[in-house]
Amino acid sequence: MIIETRKTILAGPVPLVQLHGAGCLWVLERMYGSVIVTPGVAAALAGMRAGGMYAPDPAVFPWMRLAGPAAAVYTDDALFAAAAEIDGALVLVEPRHARRAAEARGLRATGTLGVLLMAKDSGLVASVAEFLPLLAESGLVLTPKARLTALLLARESL
Repeated sequence: MIIETRKTILAGPVPLVQLHGAGCLWVLERMYGSVIVTPGVAAALAGMRAGGMYAPDPAVFPWMRLAGPAAAVYTDDALFAAAAEIDGALVLVEPRHARRAAEARGLRATGTLGVLLMAKDSGLVASVAEFLPLLAESGLVLTPKARLTALLLARESL
């Protein structure tokens, strides 16, 4: 069952690594049905795996679709250009300055915590707080203020 009804989501490598490392990559499939991974993102994930990082392999997840312009390396600009070609696309990208850059181009953007907050609102996960330590281990940097804001938005205790 797909909970969210966005037409298309394109993901950058960092949120995919963070969600994968926290054991909650599955929420993307449940919320969106499929996720577009550009060749540049796939290359970045392959490089991370080659370097020993716990990064997902899009080929293992049938709901991850490889699409977009061919690129040997990942750049936010290439991801944004691919998203701009798709009406109503949502870009999943980290860190915050990358989301702001996407929004400045008129794109809809969210981050790792945004996905988990939507998953909680949809009833897919019971708690956002339980994932915070795992996300931190997977590279998500949260300031105390950002952590507090996430917990307040999730309606969870401190």
